Amino acid sequence: MNKKYACFLFLVILFLSLLAADGAAGDTPPLIRLHILANSDSEHDQYLKYKVRDRIVLTMAEKLSQSTGLDESRNILRASLNSMEEEASSTLRELGSRDKVKAYYGCFEFPTKYYGALTLPAGRYEAVKLVIGEGKGANWWCVLFPPLCFVKVNSGEGLPVSLPGKKTVEIKPVLAVTKIWAAVIEKITKKR
Repeated sequence: MNKKYACFLFLVILFLSLLAADGAAGDTPPLIRLHILANSDSEHDQYLKYKVRDRIVLTMAEKLSQSTGLDESRNILRASLNSMEEEASSTLRELGSRDKVKAYYGCFEFPTKYYGALTLPAGRYEAVKLVIGEGKGANWWCVLFPPLCFVKVNSGEGLPVSLPGKKTVEIKPVLAVTKIWAAVIEKITKKR
């Protein structure tokens, strides 16, 4: 494990531990989600959504790997909205689609969601939202901060995905962080 990754993981775990000990003021924990909405529920539009996801997760994992905390992650994501739109649009054009993509950063309502052992209660969460075309299709989401979605190249674990002209990659949650975050969420929901 490289030193930067180990240090960042330690900071995330420390942050989550402090959050759990503090009782986590507020309705939802401080996290930033990635939410990608497909143009429609057609098989082709869902395929396009996953191809956009592959590209954006790869790009943002690289950019966020240098982040030292929530505020820095916010700044990186806000500064990346135009490039996310361009990358998503480029991916769609490579696949023959003329759908437009719009990227938003803000607080959005989400229903209860499950992420492996982690349950996120319904509520308002900070998120990057990428809307493909009319955005009326099934969506895909993950948590960008703390890093519960990231990309590992050729590890043999996770969900295999591929980009045009690129290596096959795998997307999977950071399991240790997922367990800690699940404990924090459980503590918050028990207080309600």
